[in-house]
Amino acid sequence: MSKEIISMHEDEVESISSPYIDLTHEISDEEQQRRDASWSFKIRKFFWDGTGKHPKEQQYLAKLDFFLLTSSCLSYFTKNLDQTNVTTAYVNGMNEYYNMNKNQYNCVVSMFTIGYIIGQIPSNLLLHRVSIRYYLGSLELLWCFLTLIMIAVPPQHINGLYAIRFFAGMTESAFFPCLEYLLGAHYSAAEISKRSAWLAISGSLSGIISGPLQLAIIRRFGDSRMPPFK
Repeated sequence: MSKEIISMHEDEVESISSPYIDLTHEISDEEQQRRDASWSFKIRKFFWDGTGKHPKEQQYLAKLDFFLLTSSCLSYFTKNLDQTNVTTAYVNGMNEYYNMNKNQYNCVVSMFTIGYIIGQIPSNLLLHRVSIRYYLGSLELLWCFLTLIMIAVPPQHINGLYAIRFFAGMTESAFFPCLEYLLGAHYSAAEISKRSAWLAISGSLSGIISGPLQLAIIRRFGDSRMPPFK
């Protein structure tokens, strides 16, 4: 009986004309030299290293970039936007609303940085002991909640603003290590550097967008009951 099963399995394997993903997709040396020498190929290869790979591998890498890399870049952009929004809000009405001086503004910024530094070590230790999908998702929900309740801090309780920014820094401290962990788990060593570069670029763009975005919000909601900087 066992011999018959093995024989049937061998017949099924032999009946398959090609594997599901054939990474032995080859072209002639002449075609490869001509392709590698073209400027269009070099430019496409510079921006996306999936160029020149097997079509099945290109398809897989494109899906991975579209879903994982795009969502990671958007999330990192949003995190950095929140990290720098206090600076923009301070010069657009926050200082007058809370009657803040420069020392109080420095305290708001410093409390976020202190929380960010303190949260680095425990966040990296927990990263290897808790499922990242639950860990990162929970931290992001908590970070969003802390960002939203900043709106409710009254002018006479600026100490509450210090506390919120401290815990916001702690929750955001795990975000970048989690993203690099995710990217490193899904991309090869040759692919990870370019994805990390795109991630860093998305974070830097937040500093460029923050000012114009705040200006557009102030112009649009300048007459609202809530202070526009919020």
